Amino acid sequence: PDEVVVTAGVTLANLNSATTTFTMPAKDVEFTATYKTVDFTITVIGDANGAGRANTTGASYGDEITLTAEPNEGYELDAWSSSDVTISGDKFTMPAKNVTVYATYKKSTYELTVTDGKASVNGGTAGTTVSAQMGDTVKLTADDAEEGYEFVNFTVNGEEITGDTFTMPAGAVEVKANYKKTDYTVSVTGGTADKTTANIGDTVTLTVGTAPEGKKFQNWKVNGADISGDTFTMPAGAVEVKANY
Repeated sequence: PDEVVVTAGVTLANLNSATTTFTMPAKDVEFTATYKTVDFTITVIGDANGAGRANTTGASYGDEITLTAEPNEGYELDAWSSSDVTISGDKFTMPAKNVTVYATYKKSTYELTVTDGKASVNGGTAGTTVSAQMGDTVKLTADDAEEGYEFVNFTVNGEEITGDTFTMPAGAVEVKANYKKTDYTVSVTGGTADKTTANIGDTVTLTVGTAPEGKKFQNWKVNGADISGDTFTMPAGAVEVKANY
C-alpha cells in the first residue's frame, strides 16, 4: 500500500506495510488502504555481435514495451528471446515482475553484382550476382576483352583495387571490370605516319619520304596489302607500312 488511513486514535505498528498490527480499542475500527503502481525492471542482454535496449528500463504491469536491436557492423538481429514474456516482433506487454530479454545476432548477407565479369565467394560458384557476408573473400574474373581492348583493373564501389580479390565489406557492392584500347605500333618504311602508336579505329595519315633517284611514289602497302590514298584505319594489331616507288 501507498498509504493506510485508519480511525482516529488507532496506531499501526507500520503504516506503510502490507502486513501490520495494532491494539484494538473499545470501538469499531475502519481502515482504508490506497495503492501505488509498482515499477518492474527490464534488462536487455546482447551477445558478442551486438547489444539491445528497451524504450524504458522500468515499467508497470500492462505497459507496452518496444525493443531496439543494436547490432555490430555486418550483423543483424536473429531473434529476441525471454523466459519471462512472449515477444511479438519487437514488442511485449509488461508482466507483474522483472523481465530479462536476450538479443542474438547473425551475419548480414549483402548482394554483390559484377559488370563485365564474375565473382566467386570463398571459392564458390562464380556469377554476375552473388551473395556475400562481411569478411568473405571475393575473387573476380573479367570477361574477355573485345578486339582491340585490354583489361586494366577492377573498381569496387567506384574505388580501384589492386589484383583480383578483395574482402567483402558490410554492405552491397558493385564491381566493374575496366578496359582500355590497346596501343599498337605503326612502323613506316619510305615515309612517316602522324602516329607511332595507334588504337583500333584510329585514322592514321601517311606522308611520303624522298623517292629514290629515278623513281616516283606509287602507293602504300599496309601489312603487305595495297591501300588507296594516304590514310588507313588502324586494325587490332601492330602495323608495318611501306611506301612503294
